[in-house]
Amino acid sequence: MLLIEGGARDAKLPILVEVGSELRARTTNPKTLLARDSWPFLYLADRSIPGAVLVTAALFLLMVWVVLRRTNRLAWKSSPLHLHFFFLGARFLLLETKAVTQLSLLFGGTWIVNSVVISAFLAMALLANTLAGLYKVSVAAMYSILLVLLIADFWFPYATINSLSTAAKLLVGGGWAALPVFFSGIVFSTSLQRFGRPAEVLGVNLFGAVLGGIFENAVMIGGTPILKALALGMYVASAVAAFQHAGRVFDGELVSEPVRCATKDHSVVDRVQRRTPAQ
Repeated sequence: MLLIEGGARDAKLPILVEVGSELRARTTNPKTLLARDSWPFLYLADRSIPGAVLVTAALFLLMVWVVLRRTNRLAWKSSPLHLHFFFLGARFLLLETKAVTQLSLLFGGTWIVNSVVISAFLAMALLANTLAGLYKVSVAAMYSILLVLLIADFWFPYATINSLSTAAKLLVGGGWAALPVFFSGIVFSTSLQRFGRPAEVLGVNLFGAVLGGIFENAVMIGGTPILKALALGMYVASAVAAFQHAGRVFDGELVSEPVRCATKDHSVVDRVQRRTPAQ
């Protein structure tokens, strides 16, 4: 293991060679786990999620489910519109955890890594919102680019970036890790403009982020590859839901999903809203 700190961090280093196979060959205990770039957890004895994390996650999900049931807010489960924003929220936390784990290989320190990831994500989100507000962008095109980026990330050579200067690592490493946020941000802003009802969709989006925050613990089992696969799956699910909702158009009107409303006698009814699609 090579640890570099202080002024030596700016020194150009040669590409580090993967020596996992050689170390494993010299290890007498076959159950010994070796930390790798895809699973850089020196403090874990095995590939598992701690029981305390699982219990806390289960209790939190149960609490959220009870609140949703008591407030009659479960109708969104069968709504493609709401599921679209739900999966977008889930993928965001997965991308963030993936970026933190991968960029820790380049910058090391926790605060430095978090600063780089948060700054890069916020910058990409700001650019995405600006572009979506100024131009009409194809959601299908954005999803196509996202698919290519997430698949390409499986083979992105993060080890090669170690030989670059700090500024270059910030630009290349931080930019690549946050690039999907730019295109997904355009999808989110465009969908929000098109479908409206921000209070509802933002609430569902946050609930999706909660689920993504729970799924991100899977990195302790499968490393960054499992986060990439989960994020890719969430994007595909959100795209399917978005296109299902967009296809519900007839006679120039877009039919929104049923909205649960309380009557004077406190009973709950479903009403269908119709509106003209945004131009």
